[in-house]
Amino acid sequence: MNNPPYADEQRNVIVGAMQDSATHRRELEDIMDALKDAPPEKKPSWFERGEKWLVKHKAALGAGAVIIEKALGVGMEHPPK
Repeated sequence: MNNPPYADEQRNVIVGAMQDSATHRRELEDIMDALKDAPPEKKPSWFERGEKWLVKHKAALGAGAVIIEKALGVGMEHPPK
């Protein structure tokens, strides 16, 4: 059975989206790890980076964005007391 002529194109788009998704996930993991380990003077810049990441990906995350907001402490006082 032969694949339709557009099958390779679709596969490439799907694979590309999956790779982008993995890259974005790793970026968030890096931010979360840095927030755990960063000295207090570096945390504000990591919070800012996390908030920017969230704004960029909020539409795709849907309800999951709320969970990430809580994990990042978005809307909370930084550094937390």
